[in-house]
Amino acid sequence: MKQKFTRIFAFILCLPLLLLIGCSTEGHVCNFNLTKASETYFRAPATCQSGATYYYSCECGKAGTEYFEGSMKISHSYLEKNTSSEYLHSEGNCVEGAKYYYSCTTCGKRSTNTFTTESDGQCNFNSKNPDAQYLKEEATFEQSAVYYMSCSGCGKAGEATFNYGEKLKELSDAEKALYIPTDLSCELYNFQKDEYIFTWKTQEKPLRPVLHIQKGNELGEDCEEYSATSEKDGAGLGYTVSVTLTLDQSTTYTYKALDKYALTSTETAELQTRDTTTMAMFYLMGTAANSQMLGCVIQTKNHTIVVDGGTIGDGPQLVNLLKEKADSKVDAWFFTHPHQDHIGTFYYVSQFAEIDVRNIYYNFPTVEEVIKNQRSPDEPDMWKQVAPIFEQDYAGKTHVIQKDDIFTFDDVKVKVLRVYNPNLVNNNFLNESSAVYRIENERSSFLILGDLGTDGGAEVMETCSLADLQAEYTQMSHHGQNGVTKDFYTYIQPQKCLWPTPRWLWDNNQDGKGYNTGPWNTLKTRAWMDELGVTEHYVAMNGTQVIEF
Repeated sequence: MKQKFTRIFAFILCLPLLLLIGCSTEGHVCNFNLTKASETYFRAPATCQSGATYYYSCECGKAGTEYFEGSMKISHSYLEKNTSSEYLHSEGNCVEGAKYYYSCTTCGKRSTNTFTTESDGQCNFNSKNPDAQYLKEEATFEQSAVYYMSCSGCGKAGEATFNYGEKLKELSDAEKALYIPTDLSCELYNFQKDEYIFTWKTQEKPLRPVLHIQKGNELGEDCEEYSATSEKDGAGLGYTVSVTLTLDQSTTYTYKALDKYALTSTETAELQTRDTTTMAMFYLMGTAANSQMLGCVIQTKNHTIVVDGGTIGDGPQLVNLLKEKADSKVDAWFFTHPHQDHIGTFYYVSQFAEIDVRNIYYNFPTVEEVIKNQRSPDEPDMWKQVAPIFEQDYAGKTHVIQKDDIFTFDDVKVKVLRVYNPNLVNNNFLNESSAVYRIENERSSFLILGDLGTDGGAEVMETCSLADLQAEYTQMSHHGQNGVTKDFYTYIQPQKCLWPTPRWLWDNNQDGKGYNTGPWNTLKTRAWMDELGVTEHYVAMNGTQVIEF
C-alpha cells in the first residue's frame, strides 16, 4: 500500500511538467527528431554559403526550436554595388563615372560584371588613340608618328603626346608588294544609321592605310580621305583593314583603298548605296550558352524589338548586339512565357547592363499558378525573380497583351495570335502558356510559337485564321522537339524553319554519347520538315542567324 501511494504522489507532482512539454495529443511527449524540409518548418532561405534551414519537428507535426540545414545552396547574388577600392574596375572620366564590379550581397565575392557610378565631369587624358584627328606629327625616318593623348570620355585632345607606329623606311619593290590592298569590298553594316563598312586585306600590317571616296562615277583629287584600322587575321593569314562610314541613301560613290606610305592602292570601285527606309532585320540569336533558349531581335529603321532573349548565360551576346546595332535601346520587349531559357536574359539585362528598355509586353500566369502546376521545384525560380522587377523597376512600362492586339513599328507589324489560357492545365503547363506572335511587313512574315505544346497548338488551329498562321519563317516550337504536333505543321505548311536549338539537341546527343542517343524528338521533327518539303533551316547552333526582310 505504501508503494502504491508513493507512485500516485510522484505522478501528481510530475503532471504539470508533462502538460508543459507534451504536445496536443493526450499522453504524448514530443520528440523533435524529424527533418522535414517543407514550408511548414521553414526558418531561413538558402544563400551562397549555406542551404536553407528548417526546424526539427515531432511526428505530431509540432515544430521545435532547434534547426537543421538543407544541402542545396544557391548561386551568388551579384546585386551589391560596393564602391570600395577592391571592387574598382576602371577610373571614371568626364562622361562616364568609375566602373566597379558587382559583388555578392551575402559573401562579398566579386562578379565579372560591372556597374558605373556618376561622373565627376573631369576629363581624363589617359587614352592613346592613334586616329587621324589626334595626329600631331606624321612618322619620319627618324621617329614614329606623334599623337596627342585624348580624354577616354569625351574624346577631347590633351596636351601630352605619345608615339605610335613605325619609323619610315625605304621599301624595295618586293616589300611594297606586301602592302598592296586586295579583296576590296563594301557592305551595309548598320541600316538604321546607313553605315557601310569597307574592308580589304594586306599581307603585312599596313603602314598608313586610308580610304579615298567621293560621290559620283569618278575619283578626283578633292576626294575625302578616311584613316583605316587593321587587325590580324587568324592563322597568320595577313591583316584585315576596315573603314566604317555613314553615306547618303540611293547615291553612287567611287572609292579605292591605299597605303600612303608604301604608295600602293587598289583599282577604283563603285558603290550604289541602298534605300534603307523600309528595311528590317531579323536576328535569331545563337546558342551562346549551349542551352535550349529562344532569343530574337527585330530591327526596323527606327525601332528595335526583342522577343524572349534566352538564358542568363545568353545575356552578354544580346547586350553586345544591342550596343553595336541599336544604341543600347529596346523599344519593345515581347515575351512568350516565363521559363528561365526565355526570360533569363532579361534578368541579366535588368541587373547587369545599361540597356534602355522602353516597353515590355507579356501575358504570364502568376507565380502562384506556376508553383501550383510546376513540373519541378525549380521551374518557377526565374519568374519569381523577374516578377518584382516588372512591378518595381519597370512600373509604367509593362503591358499585358491580349489576343488580336497589333503593334506597329515603322513598316513592321507584330500581331498577338494567342495568349496564356488559364483553363489549359496539364503536365506541360508553363510551356503551354506560350504566347504566339506573327511578325510581318510587306516583304516577309515570321511565326513565333515559343514552347507551345500539343494542346496549345490545337487551340491555335481552332482560334486563329490559317492566313495568320502561314508565314515565310516558322519558329520551331519548344526548340524543335516535344512541341506542337505534326498535324499542326502540316496545317500551317512552314516554308523556312527557325530552330532555337543547340547542337546536342539538334543531333539528339545525350551527354556526348553520340548521334540519336538521347530522349528528345528533334530528329523526328526534322523528318517531318523533310516530308513537308522544307529545305531552308536557320539553326541557332550555327551562331546568330541574320535575315533581311
